[in-house]
Amino acid sequence: MSESRIALTQYYAEEWQSLVEEATRLLHGDRMAAEDVVQTTFLRLLSHIAQYPTTDNALPALVHTTMLNLLRDQWRRHHYEQDYEHQLALNMGLSHADDVFSICSARQISELLERRLARMDSSVAQVLRMNIVEEKAVSEISKELDMMYKTVENRLQSGRRQLRNYLKKAV
Repeated sequence: MSESRIALTQYYAEEWQSLVEEATRLLHGDRMAAEDVVQTTFLRLLSHIAQYPTTDNALPALVHTTMLNLLRDQWRRHHYEQDYEHQLALNMGLSHADDVFSICSARQISELLERRLARMDSSVAQVLRMNIVEEKAVSEISKELDMMYKTVENRLQSGRRQLRNYLKKAV
């Protein structure tokens, strides 16, 4: 192992706790996310260690700068998602008086969809995924899977019914 990697590994072992505490404070108490940020910081630095100076004075500054940049990126992503959800709400005609929970992010809906698809019969899930995710028509799905048109329609109807029931309970 190179001297740079050894120095970074030692710094990680010695300062991990204090870095996690600092990141937790900056993330308003989210310790799990803070641990992820600290680990990502060191993984990023380990993969590019040859590009950075490794003096004892420069290493702490390098680690803190990298960690803060990751936190800023995370903050930007979070605010971008909030702005997107706000724009989505405006375009849908929802007012501020509407329930906050009525606005779900696209990622949350995708996660719910994938959870439900994973529990469905594989043939129904495949047809539903092709229709919803890949936006294929019933005739295209029928040809691609070499199934009768009516069979595809029935599986799609069954999958949609299961998905509606699941989403009603989840949301």
